[in-house]
Amino acid sequence: MIFGKSEAVAWDANDCRILIENSMDMIYRLSEAGVIDFISPACTSLLGHLPEEMEGRPFESFVHPQDLAVWRTAFGSLEVEKVPVAGVLCRLLHKDGSWSHFTSNIVPLMDKTGRVTGSAGVARDSTEQVQKEKELLRLSFHDPVTGLYNRRFYEEEVRRLDTFRNMPITLLMADIDGLKRANDTYGHAMGDRLLEAFAEVLRQECREDDIIARIGGDEFVVLLPQTGVKEAEAIASRVVETTAGTVVDGIPLSVSIGWKTKLHENESMERIFKEAEDAMYRQKAEVRRR
Repeated sequence: MIFGKSEAVAWDANDCRILIENSMDMIYRLSEAGVIDFISPACTSLLGHLPEEMEGRPFESFVHPQDLAVWRTAFGSLEVEKVPVAGVLCRLLHKDGSWSHFTSNIVPLMDKTGRVTGSAGVARDSTEQVQKEKELLRLSFHDPVTGLYNRRFYEEEVRRLDTFRNMPITLLMADIDGLKRANDTYGHAMGDRLLEAFAEVLRQECREDDIIARIGGDEFVVLLPQTGVKEAEAIASRVVETTAGTVVDGIPLSVSIGWKTKLHENESMERIFKEAEDAMYRQKAEVRRR
């Protein structure tokens, strides 16, 4: 029997049974070896398994392979530390073969001598929360108009990729010609469509490992790791050619492009950026003179 502050709120075994059977979270008991001795009926609504389909099997047999290390560390600490473990986030296997995120709080069960004889836990479905956190992270690194990476992500990637292993590394700058005029004449919705169209050109013509970002109103940058001058020129030519054939609601898409390749370790990426930007503005000036 479990007692509260007074006899009037004492809980008996039936009260506990009702609570466990109606909990929306999974409540489970594991043996010393981690085998499921008991799991509450919520496992059916949450994972599709009947309790009898899970009982008698190791809990970790339902844990995603990539999360086994997290689970084993948490479960192993129960016997060593003999204290509850909270916030264990693992993906668990649904009967239909899909995976859902669950956060478990686990407590060790001990005999009179203090030896751990098993454990008990409560697992809550955290899938929606994890998805929301992933979406927030995605939004923090992506441009909302084009879906490309934003300046914040670009700056982090520059630091990460600026290593000897990635050399030569080319930085390509691009600027949409006449974007301000299109915004002023046709409205920002038209300008957004031009941005989206050019973003699609970059996705199409750049490689999977290239980092494509919109870093300003009409400015884009592409980081091309392990890319020399000739290969960079070929990529830039493809971008220009595809752009020249793109028309958005009757408006021809036009861009100015410049690039610079880092060939030596002692060259700074800030300098490479400036030289690529200068080359882009020289091309833009030529376009205006035509």
